[in-house]
Amino acid sequence: MPADGARPEDLASGPLAASLDHMLARHARIALAVSGGSDSVALMHLAGVRARRDPSLFDSVTIITVDHRLRTGSAAEAAEVRGMAKAIGFARHVTLHWNGPHPDTGIQAAAREARYRLICDYCTANGISAFATAHTRDDQAETVLMRLARGSGIDGLAGMAEARPVGKLVHYRPLLAQSRADLRAWLLTIGAAWIDDPSNDNPAFERIRWRQARQALEELGLTDKAVTLTANRAARAKVALEWAAKREVDHAGGNVRMSPLGYAVLSGAWLTALPPELQVRIVSPLIQALGGEGTLPPLSALEHACDGLCNSSSPLRRGFTLHGAAVRAVAGKITIMREPIGHRRKAPVPQTIAALPVAPGTRSQWDSRFVVHLALDAPGAATIGPLGKDGLARLRVTHAGLLRDGVPARVLWSLPALNFPNVGTAVPQLGIFPAAISKGMVQVQLVRVPFSLAPAALSPGGE
Repeated sequence: MPADGARPEDLASGPLAASLDHMLARHARIALAVSGGSDSVALMHLAGVRARRDPSLFDSVTIITVDHRLRTGSAAEAAEVRGMAKAIGFARHVTLHWNGPHPDTGIQAAAREARYRLICDYCTANGISAFATAHTRDDQAETVLMRLARGSGIDGLAGMAEARPVGKLVHYRPLLAQSRADLRAWLLTIGAAWIDDPSNDNPAFERIRWRQARQALEELGLTDKAVTLTANRAARAKVALEWAAKREVDHAGGNVRMSPLGYAVLSGAWLTALPPELQVRIVSPLIQALGGEGTLPPLSALEHACDGLCNSSSPLRRGFTLHGAAVRAVAGKITIMREPIGHRRKAPVPQTIAALPVAPGTRSQWDSRFVVHLALDAPGAATIGPLGKDGLARLRVTHAGLLRDGVPARVLWSLPALNFPNVGTAVPQLGIFPAAISKGMVQVQLVRVPFSLAPAALSPGGE
């Protein structure tokens, strides 16, 4: 019987049933990641309970097993999961393989990254809009404790979300409120078996060491329930802080401005007047959107940078580079833009932005910042690359009247330029097109626009 005293059949009802219904009702096709361990097998059986009430779900759910090929017998275990799925009633099962060389260190992190990549790629290619994993309350507590040990902020202590976007997919964790002990007790009650992974007892892995320290932590009051309660409260605080940051930007007027050319300008006095936590929450997504990494900067580096930027005595006051972005402060204005090509300080080699081939009728993401759409009637394929310093110099001779006055030259260097063989080069954001290419053939847009800022032509007023 589940540890909370509920009858086994009740595990598939109440809040858990509502969570599963929420997930299943919103997607025509969904995938369940099932490794064969007790948690994921319980998720598959619970989905089977729900599908027996609505048999059409047996056809809309795909069971995905990832064979990481890390130990002997993994292929047989994947086949065993296929048999479990079939016995429950799920006809759709696929095994995905992590091929290629595996790292000697950081294997769990690398396996996790490979697992999510394989699942997302499969779902995207097969019209599946969401997938679910079987993270439990135990996993949530371990995650929060590991992040606490690293000095995580509010966002890290909020732990794992029950639902989160991953590109165009949605990743669900419907079992986050359930303990592993409850799930195993339920599986035993219904006569279901699972596969024990020996790596789950290997103290070489950080998460396993935390798991093995569980009894001592519980004796000190750090129970799973207590830690996940902290995570829930941190998640609530995270929402409030995100709301406050958005509200400040929404009411900032001309103090925060975004250009479609891929840079933003903030009032230094306005930013400095805000609490440090809001400074970080405003600058961070701008760096993510406008830098070349496309991900959030490390919190500690960002805190240090923002503190220096808003401190008149700091050497960082005039600016810094971080996570593919350059932040410059001149005459009371803070400009955030792509780190200039070939100007990365202390780098062993000059920074470059990779070229990308693009075919007519396709949409491509370039340098994590822009989406480039090439129309079907375009005169052939093109290669997207940065305009560069030399390219800008040529344009100043041939198209001087079309260049944007007041825009930092370093912003223009990193704009996407499309080279069409035997036709010429287009720089759509500057309104520059060869004679054979009309304006509608090439469209370029920023991938992310934080805080719903409306990009508009602007001058940084000091750069």
